[in-house]
Amino acid sequence: MLKKLLTIIAHIMLFTFLTKCETNTNINEDTSAVEVMKSSTGAKDLDLKTVPLQELNTPTLKVIEDWTALYAIKNEIIKMERDTPSIIELQKNDIKQLFINLDINMPNLLNTNNIWARIKVLETNAFKFHEASLKHPKGSKQIKKTKNNTLSAYNNLIHQINKTHEKYIQSITK
Repeated sequence: MLKKLLTIIAHIMLFTFLTKCETNTNINEDTSAVEVMKSSTGAKDLDLKTVPLQELNTPTLKVIEDWTALYAIKNEIIKMERDTPSIIELQKNDIKQLFINLDINMPNLLNTNNIWARIKVLETNAFKFHEASLKHPKGSKQIKKTKNNTLSAYNNLIHQINKTHEKYIQSITK
């Protein structure tokens, strides 16, 4: 009895597998007709532009007014964006302290895994920028790349803060 049941299940699975298979012989023809796009100017490495900084929404400012560590990081990011010397370029311990201070007076509303993940990404990029500024000349491609990554990480943090606050406000109004 068990043998018949296993045979029936095997046949059903085999039938299901074979009926779901499809063949498409035109795949090779379609991919061979695609051209590789090249730059019209022939440029290989385009100059990296600075990422513009995102701002906190006005209602969110009220929530974070006591969170001074975020303002300290914002000031350092602005200095970095303007190419003026900042802690991020000077001292590794100061970078670490900036991010340790974020835990102080953090609003409960923003104490979420999503926010902390963005903070950790920003911290990692800040350390990468610090290392790149020690190893590479000031205007190098590597410096610009890590700078843009750090600015993008900051923007992602600000965006997440705005969205978290917006979601909280929406849940209150419902």
